[in-house]
This record gives sequence, structure tokens and C-alpha cells, in this order.
Amino acid sequence: MYNGKELFLWYLCLICIWSAIECVQLLQSAAGYIILILITVFPTCIYYLRQQGTNFVIRLFFITWFSDSFAYISGNFFGGAKIWSEISPKKTISGTVGGVLAGTIIGLCMNASLMESLFISLSSQVGDMIESYAKRKAFVKDSDIIFYIPGHGGILDRIDGLLLATPVAVIFKIFF
Repeated sequence: MYNGKELFLWYLCLICIWSAIECVQLLQSAAGYIILILITVFPTCIYYLRQQGTNFVIRLFFITWFSDSFAYISGNFFGGAKIWSEISPKKTISGTVGGVLAGTIIGLCMNASLMESLFISLSSQVGDMIESYAKRKAFVKDSDIIFYIPGHGGILDRIDGLLLATPVAVIFKIFF
């Protein structure tokens, strides 16, 4: 029988395989290749963080999720100037600032340092922009090719922030 660690790693591998399949259509740009590299590095980084303690992985997920969710919420609420309308027409400066603030605050509440919370939250936002850029270059709205759900955007939309935030968290853990 599998224990929790093994099931978690199998789950991560499944997500990465699914993401890599979705990513094939994004390989028309350098950003698509960056995403593919991040997908292959992701399980190793999660495994490393898990070896440091489960709290690091949980904190990473919460910072990234709060950053992504509150970027959407604050962007819709406050509106304002767009960050890069050619790449992601709905992403606003207020959304990015709100997302970074929310991610940083939840990180601080979970005993992360200010620098760690800020770097993970910022890298989550950048990861989202890289994925948006790759999709625009490949002329793809939804990258999900396995279970097409309109407006869902695919598994890459669920983990785009994590793909960059995870290696940043590992680098931060090693050097700081």
C-alpha cells in the first residue's frame, strides 16, 4: 500500500505529465519552452521542499493561491491600467499589487519571512504572465486538450504561478 508521501509524488507526476501534454501546443515561443522546463523541475522542487518540512510546501501553495486569487479579485474590484494588454488583456496593475500584497500577508501569517513571502508572491505573478505570453504566442486561449472545459484554461492556468514560485522557493530556502 502507498503511504501519503508516495501518493503525493504520484499526484505531482500526473499533474506534470498532464501539463506537459498541454504545453506541447505552446512550444511556438521561448516562453513555451520555459514553461516546459519549469514543469520538469516542479516535482523535484516540491520534493526538496517536502524534505525540509511539510509546512514549506503548504506555505508555498497558500502564498501562490492567495496571490493568484486576490490578483483576480482586486483587479476586478479596482480596475485601472493594464500591465501588458497585448499579452494578458485583463491583468491590471491594481490586480498585481493586490495579489502580491495578499500573498505576502498570508505568508507572514504562516511564519514566512517578509522576503520569502514577497519573492514567492512576485514570482507567482510572473509565472502567470509567462504562461499568458506563451498562450498568446501560440494563439491558444485554453491550453486544456484532454478535458476541454470552456473558460477553464487548462491545468496550466491552475499551476502557472506555482511553476515559477516553486523553484524560487527552493532557491530562497537554499540561499537565505
